[in-house]
Amino acid sequence: MWLKRQLAVYRRDGWQCQMPACACPEGRSLDQALQGRNSQWAPSVDHIVPRSLGGDSSMRNLRAAHRWCNQLASKNLQQQPMTPKRPKPGQRRGSYTRRALTYPVSSVFPGDQGSRW
Repeated sequence: MWLKRQLAVYRRDGWQCQMPACACPEGRSLDQALQGRNSQWAPSVDHIVPRSLGGDSSMRNLRAAHRWCNQLASKNLQQQPMTPKRPKPGQRRGSYTRRALTYPVSSVFPGDQGSRW
């Protein structure tokens, strides 16, 4: 099931890295021959809102990326300071969260105005 979803994400994104700061020296194009290989430029699927911050694995929250670009975004997220979040009524105090590196869906997928997959 996950492999089918990965392929659908790659096809939807035109086999192009969707990370805002793509670091690949050869451009944004993802090499299909590297799929499933242990290469820093292999294609991977990135969660726009990380699952650890409540993101899901729906198509609207997934984007194609180079493995290297995906790992850089993950490292940037881990280096952000922990910030206290306001407790909801009836919730215990003392819960902390990291600020998410999120981008509006329209900036990541131009022309996507809520289309369903």
